[in-house]
Amino acid sequence: MQTKLFADGIVKNFGSTTIKLGFNKQLTEKWSTTVIALSKIASDYNSFTNKDFQVGGIDLFKYKKTR
Repeated sequence: MQTKLFADGIVKNFGSTTIKLGFNKQLTEKWSTTVIALSKIASDYNSFTNKDFQVGGIDLFKYKKTR
């Protein structure tokens, strides 16, 4: 991808890569969880700094109702 950060600035090339890793776990007969970890690199891929890396995650719980 290409972008201009400022109207009179130079054109910059950049890209991003995201790695998604997750698992499902049955906790009890009624409860289960899904855990997802997300890591992302957004950079020009010529040099890397700490500002190029992002880490996030989510944990979802599911409750199974019975009649």
